[in-house]
Amino acid sequence: MEVYYKRMIEGTAIPAIIHNMEYYLISMPVFEDGSMDCWERINLKELQNKLASNRLVTSIPEGKSINIHGLGTYTIHGARWQHTPKTYYKFVYENVRNMNHKMINLFNETSEQKQKWENHNVAWSTNANPYKVAGEVGYDVIDGSSTQVLYHSENEMILTALVIYEDGTFFLEETKSTHSLDEIEKMFSSGVLASKVSGIFTMVIPNLATLTVSADYQTSSYSKFKEIKDLAAKITKTKTSLEICRESYYHYLTQPSEITRESLRKAYEAVPKHQRIYLGDMDSRDTDYIRIIYNPNDKREV
Repeated sequence: MEVYYKRMIEGTAIPAIIHNMEYYLISMPVFEDGSMDCWERINLKELQNKLASNRLVTSIPEGKSINIHGLGTYTIHGARWQHTPKTYYKFVYENVRNMNHKMINLFNETSEQKQKWENHNVAWSTNANPYKVAGEVGYDVIDGSSTQVLYHSENEMILTALVIYEDGTFFLEETKSTHSLDEIEKMFSSGVLASKVSGIFTMVIPNLATLTVSADYQTSSYSKFKEIKDLAAKITKTKTSLEICRESYYHYLTQPSEITRESLRKAYEAVPKHQRIYLGDMDSRDTDYIRIIYNPNDKREV
């Protein structure tokens, strides 16, 4: 009889830049066992290798763009970077040591383990979950989900995480404050929170850089708030706009009519614009939705 057990490994999230043709800013999970996830699981030794090979970088040349998932792509006009590869490694190392003072039981995958996962075609990812402890007694946790937003502070826009928890509360990392969905909506309406900024502006990425940027592409604040509502729906186990739209799509396919097409249009336009590509698979994206709604006389390609 084969058995296994699951163990919670705690960690923190820090900014990291992956260089893969373009530059991608990620929130990199760093765990107490010294493992981290930068689109693949690595340990502290492998982190040094990633930095040496420029797979992970600590700066981006001026004139190049930085991609931030869920927000946009920004051209860098000027920058003050906080780290060199050496100081960044030290920064990560200290984060691990703060969680694991004796630096024991550190992650180190053997060649046999790597071969096992390759044989089974397993691509490893942490799927790291934000969480908070439910109360002062015991150690029950409340899971969450997070997204990046821009927080307006004086003349700067600070990149920060907004965490949505299963109990329906929202936590803004920059201010360490808890909010309701209505309060988050008001913060977007007043410009305290944003995802779209016009012209050249200062973007602060805590623990990484202060940048002078302009946007090549941005998610509108309207679409961003709709995304946040969807995250809240998903984490609280209610239907998201994507799920409702897919249901309307299949309803139309089984019962095509002007009524079901109009229902599909309303459901499609309720989906955040920057997330509509996720309605279908990686190849089709939302093309068939667009065909049905806006070009109903076009034949479906099979």
